[in-house]
Amino acid sequence: MTRKAGTIPEETRDSILRSAEAEFAEFGYEKASLRHICANAGVTTGALYFFFKDKDDLFMSVIAPVVNRMEDILSDHYDAELLAEAPEDDVEIEEDFRFAEMFMDMCYQYDNIVQIIVSNLNHPLVKGFVDSIMEAIDAHSKELLTKIKAEVPIPIEEIYDDYILHWFSHLQFDAVIHMETHHPGGSREDVEKEMKKMIKFLRNGFFSLLTP
Repeated sequence: MTRKAGTIPEETRDSILRSAEAEFAEFGYEKASLRHICANAGVTTGALYFFFKDKDDLFMSVIAPVVNRMEDILSDHYDAELLAEAPEDDVEIEEDFRFAEMFMDMCYQYDNIVQIIVSNLNHPLVKGFVDSIMEAIDAHSKELLTKIKAEVPIPIEEIYDDYILHWFSHLQFDAVIHMETHHPGGSREDVEKEMKKMIKFLRNGFFSLLTP
């Protein structure tokens, strides 16, 4: 007798996701086996396909917690940053440090998933996620420059055209990838200390170009 829609418990889906997370973390997307995932979850392939239409759908469901959390963190951070009195002030850099702490919270909470994303940067779904992050960084940088335009003694457009803005977005994203792939190996306090150095370097570099 076949199961009717809705009769497979939600716990089965959770078991499949936990098994898939472990499989993708160990073998990467390409070498991950749906049969192994089902076997380790103690379910049939039919149960897997009841919840997920294919391997890509399963993969996206595994990385979704980080994708969604990262979007929330960026939105919260950018809103707070645009409310600061001046981008160069102490309040503003403290907001950047707050973002670093929220980001580290996410990385420690979803360590396996973050590593899956970093190890599968060429997968179309991950590339789509990264592209959306880059677009968000580009857009925010433009908003930030518009906010301070009247206070800058030189034409901003001559310095920060789309090419340079996008290059700077890459610097920010690559700093995160570097942190994940070249982990200092110490405590969380040590990792945050390294991240704050990166933030200071990137901030000073960004605003230095606006000085005649």
